[in-house]
Amino acid sequence: PMEGKRRCPGCGAVFQSVDENLPGYLVPGKNPDEGVLCKRCFQMKHYGVYRKALLADAGIQKDIRAHALGAAALFLVLDVSRPEISLPDLDWAESMKKPVFVIANKIDLLEPWTTRKDVLQWLSERTGVRKEQILLVSAQNRGDMAELRRHIEDTFDADDRLLFAGAANVGKSTLLGALLKNEVPTVSRLPGTTVGLTEYRMVNGPVLVDAPGLKGEDPFVPVLCPDCLAALSPKKNFQSSIEVLKTGQTVFWGGMAQLTVADAGERGWVRLGIFAPDSVTIHRTREERIHDLMEEHAGELLTPPCRKCATKLETQSWREELFQIRPEEDLVVPGIGWVALYSGACTAKLRAPAFVKGVRRPWLIPSPARRQQGKKKS
Repeated sequence: PMEGKRRCPGCGAVFQSVDENLPGYLVPGKNPDEGVLCKRCFQMKHYGVYRKALLADAGIQKDIRAHALGAAALFLVLDVSRPEISLPDLDWAESMKKPVFVIANKIDLLEPWTTRKDVLQWLSERTGVRKEQILLVSAQNRGDMAELRRHIEDTFDADDRLLFAGAANVGKSTLLGALLKNEVPTVSRLPGTTVGLTEYRMVNGPVLVDAPGLKGEDPFVPVLCPDCLAALSPKKNFQSSIEVLKTGQTVFWGGMAQLTVADAGERGWVRLGIFAPDSVTIHRTREERIHDLMEEHAGELLTPPCRKCATKLETQSWREELFQIRPEEDLVVPGIGWVALYSGACTAKLRAPAFVKGVRRPWLIPSPARRQQGKKKS
C-alpha cells in the first residue's frame, strides 16, 4: 500500500501495486509523482485500451451521499439521446435535499430533427425539474461549454463544492474536462472509468467533485464488451429513418432487439420513425425470418454485438413484450434506441434479452409533418 493515500489524477482511484487489473495500479517502486497516471488510465489515454471499472452502485451511492452533504448543489449529467438510462438517478439526486441541476449532454445528436427549446420543454415535463435548472449542452461545443462555465461562475462562490454525478457513459468526464480546460479527468468512451471521487478547482470558480458513473441503469453494461458498449453510445451522429411497416414486418436493432408490428389495425400499415446510434445496424425483414437471421448474422451483418458478445447474448433468456403504441408516442428500447409512431396506431411486439424492458413515452422527436408546422409558426 502507498503511504498517504495518493490518488490517480485520471480516475480518482487510490494508487495500489497489488492487482494490475484493478484501477489505481502502479508498477511496484514507481513513484506517484504529480501527474502520474495509473496503468489503466495511461493505457486509455495513450493506447485507447478500455477496461470496465468494477464498482457496485450501492457503494458508489453511499460515497456520493456522504459527499453531497457538503455540496452547494448537485449536477446530474444525462445523455439526451438516452434519457431513460439516467432518469432513475434523479430520484436519489433529489433525495439529497440539495438544489439539483440537470445537464442534458449530447444535444447536438438531436438537433437535425428538433429544437433545443422543444427538448427543454420535453425534459422539464418528463423530470419535473424547472426549465431554469436544465442546461442543454454538447460537451464538444466550445460555445456551450463557455456558457456553462459562465453560468457556474455567476451562480456559485469560489469556496462552493459542486457534485457532478450521472450514469456511466453520458459524457460526464468529457464535460468536466471541457469545463476545466485541461487534460484531466481521464476521458473515456467506456462506462465506469472514474472510480473514486475526484476534485478539481475551476480557475475562477468553485470546486467540481466528479463522482463515479452509476452503472445500474444501462441494462447492457454488465453483459457487453467495452467495444460493443461504445458502439451503443452515439459519438458523432444519430441515425433516423422513416419506415412504413405492415402487420408482421420487423425492424432489427443490430442483434440486440427486434420490433415487430403485431397488429397495424384496419389500415394494415403504420408509419414509424426509427432512431438509433450510427453504429447500430438497422435492418427490415419479416417476423418469420428473425430466428434464421439471428442464427446466421448476429455479430456479423447485425452489429452490435460483436461475435463474442453475440454468443454471450444467445445464452441469455429472451422474451417478447406486447405494447399498444398510440400516435405521438415513442417505444424506447433502453440503451439502444426507439421507434416513434408517426401515423396509425399499432400493437408492437418487442423481442429482446429479458433484462431489457421497453418503455413508452411522449414523442421526443415530433413527426416531420409536425416539424414543418412548427417552422411555419415560428
